[in-house]
Amino acid sequence: MNIKLATIHLVPLMILTAQYADAQPRITVEFVNPEKFTDVYPSSRHGTDRELKQTLDALRQLIVEAGNKSLGTGDELKMEILDVNLAGEYNPPMGGPANEVRIMRNIDWPSMKVHYTLKRGGKETQGDAVISDMSYLMSASTCPGGGALCYERRMVERWFRKDLH
Repeated sequence: MNIKLATIHLVPLMILTAQYADAQPRITVEFVNPEKFTDVYPSSRHGTDRELKQTLDALRQLIVEAGNKSLGTGDELKMEILDVNLAGEYNPPMGGPANEVRIMRNIDWPSMKVHYTLKRGGKETQGDAVISDMSYLMSASTCPGGGALCYERRMVERWFRKDLH
């Protein structure tokens, strides 16, 4: 393949990629002092730095995905996550930390405390919110699709649909 032919094929691809990027809302997620969050470790009360990074990456991804579904073209959202409390709670372990199990009860609902800035149509809106799902176990489909952070995913998706539509 010569250089001219490669250029002809790459230019349309670059244009399509740029157009797609402009069509998506711009979403930035920042975690403020995540080591002080209420409950962010998925496998024990006191997790590792690696677990913290994995959880924050998963939360960032689910926020961006929910935002991409709910926000419009050209919207810009900056979210500062100030606290996270994952669904469920660890009961005091019997036999040491290796035996900790996350128990899901009605009193241990997921929540996130956030500060956000939304730019839409030339206007900027700022706000603080506590995103929570107090009835996370009451839904007919308790954890649709399963997977890690499924309760938090549903909670964030509902918040986007309800408050940032």
